[in-house]
Amino acid sequence: MYQAYTGVGSERTPPEVLGQMYRWGRVLAAAGYSLRSGGDSGADDAFEQGAREVPGAKLEISLPWKGFNNNPSVLYRVEPRALRLAATLHPAWEGVSAAGRRPAW
Repeated sequence: MYQAYTGVGSERTPPEVLGQMYRWGRVLAAAGYSLRSGGDSGADDAFEQGAREVPGAKLEISLPWKGFNNNPSVLYRVEPRALRLAATLHPAWEGVSAAGRRPAW
């Protein structure tokens, strides 16, 4: 059975909450869960750093572009149809930065 969780949140997460996210990243990785996250600073990074403490942790870090935040993940391509879908669902798509609205290749 495949088990995954999404570890995301704000870049401005309070330090005490980042510590909790870090610990949950470790606990869930040790339990065999795969982390899905976006490689951003703050909450995303706390979950990822916690998971990386566990040998053999499963990480699915989907970046907006190759090398985002110096993250080594190879998951950085965004399909155009995914962007079209996001544009219809995001409540403030016009406010998303140009970098956030473009395919990564």
